[in-house]
Amino acid sequence: MISITAFMDERDIAQEVIMERMVHKGATLLLEGKTDIKRFKNFIDESACSLVNCQSVRKAEGAIKILIQRGAKGVLAILDRDFRSVLGLQEKNVNIVRSFGHDLDSDWLHTGATVRYLDEVADEAKVAALGGANQILNMIHTALRPISTARLLGVKRVFQFRTSGVDVSEFFDSGRDLLRDYLNSLTANGSVDASRHDWMEIEICKEMETPKPDLQMTNGHDLCCALGKMLMAEIGSRKRPQTWGSEIESHIRMSFDDRDFRSLAIYSKVLEWEGNNAGYRVLDKRLS
Repeated sequence: MISITAFMDERDIAQEVIMERMVHKGATLLLEGKTDIKRFKNFIDESACSLVNCQSVRKAEGAIKILIQRGAKGVLAILDRDFRSVLGLQEKNVNIVRSFGHDLDSDWLHTGATVRYLDEVADEAKVAALGGANQILNMIHTALRPISTARLLGVKRVFQFRTSGVDVSEFFDSGRDLLRDYLNSLTANGSVDASRHDWMEIEICKEMETPKPDLQMTNGHDLCCALGKMLMAEIGSRKRPQTWGSEIESHIRMSFDDRDFRSLAIYSKVLEWEGNNAGYRVLDKRLS
């Protein structure tokens, strides 16, 4: 099922789950993509819970809505929160658990996994001089605020062009205002014309006048790209291929253990869901 869902819409996914559950009588966990399958598989009892790659948040939301409407029991989705909290959107589906921060990559980063990762690959003295792993993440959040705000304005449709497709590691500097560099990157990748930079800067600065929680604003990939850039010189001496955002994401997942998982807000939410859905188990028994 995991491979063919790339060619399926939410109705197809829901129907496939219903067909599978004619044989599989346990729980079904819907996830956004293959990375989340990797992220969760070590913490899920796969003898009691089937994992489904829905290929997008939209498809997962649609599929679980259809499944509930059809009376399916024991179905759960764990999905990114994205900008929902900032936009004032409340989760109404009791069968969807959202990340605590902007996304699951962000949740994974804000655990002991990052501390252990930096202990392994960063310069201990440089990390200590900046206040440790948590303070470094706070610095990154602060530096990325203009970029995160631009992405929010894209979701709000104030910016009706792509605000993604920018690798922040190309220009990240924790001590510098990154707004102009980001706007230049958008021009370079063809998302927007340079003549609109001043207007964009005004809109971003105006939006930033209303404070918003950094955890809800900054996406995990940007955090990882920025952390990778810092590992090249500011807090380490890593080579460029070792610091790509995708590499950092992978390393954090590999550093992540049972203690980290239990520290997540989603852990208690899944336990609550299991308590409300007697007979269905998602988590590995060692975690319950």
